[in-house]
Amino acid sequence: MKQSIFLFIALLGIGFWSCSDDQMEETFIPDPEIASENPVTKAAQEGLNVKAMTFNVRVYSPGDGSNNWPNRKNVAAQVIKNEAVDVVGTQEMSWTLWVIDQFNDLKTLLNADYGSYGHGRDEGWVSDENIAIFYKKSRFTLINSGVFWLSPTPEVKSIGWDAAYRRIAVWTILEEKTSGQRFFAINTHLDNAGATARLESVKLILNKIGSLSGGLPVILMGDFNAVPSSPPVQYLVNTSTPNYLLHTKDAAGTQTGPNWTVHDFGATPPDQRIFIDYIFVNQQSEVTNHTVLPARLNDIFLSDHCPVTAQILLINP
Repeated sequence: MKQSIFLFIALLGIGFWSCSDDQMEETFIPDPEIASENPVTKAAQEGLNVKAMTFNVRVYSPGDGSNNWPNRKNVAAQVIKNEAVDVVGTQEMSWTLWVIDQFNDLKTLLNADYGSYGHGRDEGWVSDENIAIFYKKSRFTLINSGVFWLSPTPEVKSIGWDAAYRRIAVWTILEEKTSGQRFFAINTHLDNAGATARLESVKLILNKIGSLSGGLPVILMGDFNAVPSSPPVQYLVNTSTPNYLLHTKDAAGTQTGPNWTVHDFGATPPDQRIFIDYIFVNQQSEVTNHTVLPARLNDIFLSDHCPVTAQILLINP
């Protein structure tokens, strides 16, 4: 009887270890051909191609006459569609009770193709100014989003340093539906008056990118009210700055369009026009093209700024 029990236990042990070995082979020695066919793995190796745009659409202003928003809104939406951008940061969208809602106008005109996240800088009851991020909803899912004020107290509605107005940044985490790859998109509009505010704002933005992006590839869009040689832009691109960014114009393989982005509906003489609208990326990126688009579409001014686009290959870590 004891011999039978011993023989049964021995056979059971042999069967157990044989089963465990088979499982180990299946778990730890995957077939390389099967692994190479995994679409998520392949996409992560190839990177994520994204076309980004920054676009200051210009506030509603009756003083603009024939260039006021009601006469421009259709071409403003059309240029986004024509360029087939994946993500666009918009600035200067006015809202006045019973008068105008530029954010809603764009959402309505782009609704078939784009989702959005936006926020007002003042959270006003009668009027406000919004900035937003639009994204191609057939390709991307909005995973997370938020807003912060450009001030020493960024979590509450506030004005920062020597700024003339409240200023904000809005951010999103977007996930490509087919590959599962994600990136961090952020949009801002720096103050037009406060030099200290502009510099401190970019420092804050870099810190927030570090805490919010989770190490993802980053696209920063916005009207910086600052030329490329200015302190805030130089701080952003200085390689000694922690988590510095790349200006897509400088990093691009090809550059097209003028060397300026703001023209005041053509009123500023060409030799006095300046570059203040930017798309930045972090080092997890390759930029193939940077374009400053024409000021008009169908002979209608898009804005007093030119939209700017960049074709970017985002590389996940």
